[in-house]
Amino acid sequence: MSEVHAQARTTPRTRAEIKESKATLVELAERYNISKATARKWKNRESPEDLSHRPHKLNTTLTPAQEAIAVELRCMALLPLDDLVAVVREFINPDVSRAGLDRCLRRHGVGNLRELQAKALADAGETKPALKTFKEQQAAKAEESLKGLPQAKAAVRAKPIALTALAAMIGGFFILDDPIFQGLATSLLFGLASSTLLTVLVIPAIYVVMRDDGLPLSAPKPQSNAPVIESVR
Repeated sequence: MSEVHAQARTTPRTRAEIKESKATLVELAERYNISKATARKWKNRESPEDLSHRPHKLNTTLTPAQEAIAVELRCMALLPLDDLVAVVREFINPDVSRAGLDRCLRRHGVGNLRELQAKALADAGETKPALKTFKEQQAAKAEESLKGLPQAKAAVRAKPIALTALAAMIGGFFILDDPIFQGLATSLLFGLASSTLLTVLVIPAIYVVMRDDGLPLSAPKPQSNAPVIESVR
């Protein structure tokens, strides 16, 4: 069954009657309560079916050869739309628009990049990686950021700690020859040197060694064999 436009005043049956009628356009317009232009249209139309309202000739800035190149780039390089627009504007046609290129890709059946990527993986014999949930992505990001956190913090704190210890050690050198404060100066120098090394090198190294157990930060804790008592609300 043919579909009729929602605002249409005629049906395929009345259009066929208009086509076969010998009456004038004025009589047909009065009989079917339509305009003379509508009566003339269906009088001269070969088929009583509604035609497509799309233009017969598309106004595009790309030539057929340029469209073929753009489609081939899309299929081979699997470029996103924005990247493909930049490439086409730079090397093929500087006047192309993003919406026009998107319509071109859709007409040629390559508008969905995910389908092209899945097809490329299937052709290569590979499986598509499983999508992670938002919580899993956040946990992975936290794991990556915390892996180099001790080294980064130690590198940031190394300069101020070393400068502060060096300034204090220089002050201790002035009292190193004094027989009264010689012991204090010696303990001050060795204490500052050892504390600086512990803070900057030893403690971060110990943390890295103890943390490098191969377990993610979000790993569940081992459950004990003790019974769990749940509160009843």
